[in-house]
Amino acid sequence: MREGGRRMYATLQQHGQPPAHRTAARRARPGAGGSRAEQVLALQRAAGNRAVTALLTDLRAPASSPGTTDGRGLEDEGPTDDRTTGALVGGGLGALVGGVVGGPVGALVGGLGGALLGGTIGELMDAASQPLPVALRNGPGHRPIDEPATVGMSIDIALTSSTGVDADMASVEDSEQVSASLRHTGSYTSVPPGRSNNSGYMPGYPIPPDRHGEPRARVIDLADNHGGDGTMDREQLDTYRVPSAGIGETVVPASGYLIRRIITVSGTTVTFRLQKSPQAVTVNGFTTTAGPSPTQWEDVVVRP
Repeated sequence: MREGGRRMYATLQQHGQPPAHRTAARRARPGAGGSRAEQVLALQRAAGNRAVTALLTDLRAPASSPGTTDGRGLEDEGPTDDRTTGALVGGGLGALVGGVVGGPVGALVGGLGGALLGGTIGELMDAASQPLPVALRNGPGHRPIDEPATVGMSIDIALTSSTGVDADMASVEDSEQVSASLRHTGSYTSVPPGRSNNSGYMPGYPIPPDRHGEPRARVIDLADNHGGDGTMDREQLDTYRVPSAGIGETVVPASGYLIRRIITVSGTTVTFRLQKSPQAVTVNGFTTTAGPSPTQWEDVVVRP
């Protein structure tokens, strides 16, 4: 054994090399008996498989799936984690190459390093195969909200998947990001800028309809006591994450929309319009391009 190999072997012993490793290393020393191939295989079993076992233990912990604020529980889609495949391949190759190049100690280190490197490669391959959202569609289905306390519009929402299959978005978690109110005009200038209620993270398929509402009493008050007609805007985009693939909070491309509230007064009649239009936006530090859906709206006669 080369002098460098002796020093590395002694270091491993000093730092508490597991008994199985010491036994395998002794068996694999020149003169200990057995062919070169048998020595390499013995070291691979002691080092590579031990590293694989440790990695598999780490992978047993489930990805975190915090609850959502809209009352829907998260569904467990059980995504496949291919990192174990990378670890097995990397461990075997690392032990084989290490055994040929560096002798028994090289096989030990190669097995451990190869397993870790292989695990990283497997993780990258898993992320690359993950379906991802490429746009957020609004509509075409939408309907008025005409309730005793609230007026506005409910509109259907869907993530467009990179695979072309909407249902594949069940493997990602989606959330809306809505800005504070902007560009108040007319009667709405009497209303200070305010935050909107945003959804928490939920499964990306199916997504419940997006509700945009205004208190009926406030619409009538603005129309009668603060100048009549008026408008107020908010901007909206979506973010997603995939904990199982190691993808953190990321903006959805082509998910930007402008939400506009419009009060119109004609005589004693008060009409409220909720309108959504595609627009490039920046919200909460995220920036995206305009969504693919056309402008859509609903009119509600608040008072005839």
